[in-house]
Amino acid sequence: MKPGTRGFMINLRVDDLDAFVKQIKKKGVKVLDTVDEGYGKFAWILDPNGVKIELWEQVAEELPS
Repeated sequence: MKPGTRGFMINLRVDDLDAFVKQIKKKGVKVLDTVDEGYGKFAWILDPNGVKIELWEQVAEELPS
Protein backbone atom coordinates (compact mmCIF):
# COMPACT_ATOMS: atom_id res chain seq x y z
CA MET A 1 0.00 0.00 0.00
CA LYS A 2 3.01 2.28 0.25
CA PRO A 3 3.44 5.13 -0.42
CA GLY A 4 -0.25 5.45 0.45
CA THR A 5 -1.11 6.39 4.00
CA ARG A 6 -4.15 4.12 4.33
CA GLY A 7 -4.43 0.39 4.93
CA PHE A 8 -6.17 -0.27 1.63
CA MET A 9 -5.89 0.42 -2.09
CA ILE A 10 -8.60 1.10 -4.66
CA ASN A 11 -8.40 -0.83 -7.94
CA LEU A 12 -10.05 0.64 -11.02
CA ARG A 13 -10.27 -1.07 -14.40
CA VAL A 14 -9.79 1.10 -17.49
CA ASP A 15 -10.21 0.32 -21.19
CA ASP A 16 -7.05 2.08 -22.46
CA LEU A 17 -4.45 2.64 -19.75
CA ASP A 18 -1.97 4.50 -21.95
CA ALA A 19 -4.58 7.05 -23.05
CA PHE A 20 -5.94 7.41 -19.51
CA VAL A 21 -2.49 7.98 -18.01
CA LYS A 22 -1.73 10.57 -20.69
CA GLN A 23 -5.01 12.34 -19.92
CA ILE A 24 -4.53 12.48 -16.14
CA LYS A 25 -0.91 13.63 -16.49
CA LYS A 26 -2.15 16.59 -18.56
CA LYS A 27 -4.37 17.46 -15.59
CA GLY A 28 -1.37 17.45 -13.24
CA VAL A 29 -1.82 14.03 -11.63
CA LYS A 30 1.48 12.44 -10.62
CA VAL A 31 1.74 8.82 -11.77
CA LEU A 32 3.85 6.83 -9.31
CA ASP A 33 4.74 3.99 -11.67
CA THR A 34 3.52 1.95 -14.62
CA VAL A 35 4.18 -1.66 -15.60
CA ASP A 36 3.12 -4.07 -18.33
CA GLU A 37 2.94 -7.59 -16.89
CA GLY A 38 1.85 -9.25 -20.14
CA TYR A 39 -1.55 -10.24 -18.77
CA GLY A 40 -2.35 -6.64 -17.90
CA LYS A 41 -1.05 -3.09 -17.71
CA PHE A 42 -0.96 -1.25 -14.38
CA ALA A 43 -0.41 2.30 -13.14
CA TRP A 44 -0.57 3.77 -9.63
CA ILE A 45 -1.53 7.18 -8.32
CA LEU A 46 -2.38 8.69 -4.92
CA ASP A 47 -5.60 10.55 -4.25
CA PRO A 48 -5.53 13.78 -2.18
CA ASN A 49 -6.29 11.77 0.99
CA GLY A 50 -3.29 9.48 0.57
CA VAL A 51 -5.23 6.51 -0.80
CA LYS A 52 -3.26 4.54 -3.38
CA ILE A 53 -5.22 3.87 -6.56
CA GLU A 54 -4.30 1.11 -8.98
CA LEU A 55 -5.40 1.54 -12.58
CA TRP A 56 -5.61 -1.73 -14.52
CA GLU A 57 -6.13 -2.61 -18.17
CA GLN A 58 -6.68 -6.29 -18.87
CA VAL A 59 -4.89 -7.50 -21.96
CA ALA A 60 -7.11 -9.49 -24.29
CA GLU A 61 -6.36 -13.17 -24.14
CA GLU A 62 -5.18 -14.68 -27.39
CA LEU A 63 -7.06 -17.74 -28.51
CA PRO A 64 -4.93 -20.75 -29.44
CA SER A 65 -4.62 -21.28 -33.17
